[in-house]
Amino acid sequence: MRTLALSALLLALPLGASAQATEIQETLRQAHPAIRACVERSVAAGEQPADRVDVMTRIEPSGRVSEARVSRPEAHPRFARCVESAVERLRFPRQAEAVTVRFPLWTAPRHLRRHNAGGSRPEALR
Repeated sequence: MRTLALSALLLALPLGASAQATEIQETLRQAHPAIRACVERSVAAGEQPADRVDVMTRIEPSGRVSEARVSRPEAHPRFARCVESAVERLRFPRQAEAVTVRFPLWTAPRHLRRHNAGGSRPEALR
């Protein structure tokens, strides 16, 4: 399994792969309202999630998410469970093979708008 930044993935994969990367980004954006709610609920419960966490997601050929994991979940368990659940509910377009995607998630209020509004690029692990 090798790790490629999404921008490199666009250049390194066969024709049509850039469409796959774009579809993954667009689908991840659908989770932003749910993730924002996770941050708010976590803070309201007295838990302060890290300013940035990484989310690892395995997307099956069917487009279903078979696994979603937040980095360092023990530091913010309520937040981690909430984000994992939000990502697991996503449905991606069908694809030829399973892919694992790692993307940064900014949780600090000053970063939420700038980074989660599409400025962050996930990494694909193949």
